[in-house]
Order: sequence, then C-alpha cells, then structure tokens
Amino acid sequence: MTPQIFTSALIRVLKDIRCHNLSEMVDFNSLLQNALIHEAANFKSRSLTPENISADQLNANIVANCVLVLDEQAQRLIYVRYVEQKSFEEIAQIFNFSNPVIAQFETDKAYKQLEGIVKVRLSVNQN
Repeated sequence: MTPQIFTSALIRVLKDIRCHNLSEMVDFNSLLQNALIHEAANFKSRSLTPENISADQLNANIVANCVLVLDEQAQRLIYVRYVEQKSFEEIAQIFNFSNPVIAQFETDKAYKQLEGIVKVRLSVNQN
C-alpha cells in the first residue's frame, strides 16, 4: 500500500506544480508530507474495482514504474525521506554519508531524477 500512497501523493503535488497552483517559494517537503498524509487518510475509502479506476490511479501506476527506473540507492533515499520521514541526520547515518548536507544533496538529486522521469512519462501518456 505504501508505494501506491506515495505515488498518489507525488502525482497530486506534480499536478499542482504543473497547473501553477503553487508559489515557487513553497516548501516542497512540507507539501509532499501533507499530500502523503491526505492520501493515506483517503486510501482506505477507495475501492479499486475496474469500473472506478480513475486517471489518477492509472497515473499512479506510471509513477510506480518510474520509481523502478531509478537506481537502488535513489529509490531507498526517496523511500527513507518521504515515506519513513527520516531527517537528513538520520539519512546520513543510514547511508554512511559524511554529514547531513550530503544526505540532503543526494536525496534532492534522487528526487529531481524521479521528478524528471515522471514528468516525461506523464506527458507522453497524456498525448
């Protein structure tokens, strides 16, 4: 369930960004965490029968496949940061980075890779 919740939240955030509903000054981590909380709360009320599979759920499958394109460390960094909500200090310890700044850099780099892949795949799917 966790990957589906994460991908649904990521789609929600990317849609808001794409539709320009967000200020460039918004704190992305807070935005993603709020979307994750919202998606987790709504997940139990959703039923996945063929009649009510939405475009968002189809997009969630695309995003899940995009995650698989990333190397294993990037996948783990994204999971540990956004699903387990570990701090950069904790991530530095888990991944044996020399300090939290490097952990933040590597996590941001992994997220940017995922974001680029997702944007391309979703735009291709919509065309």
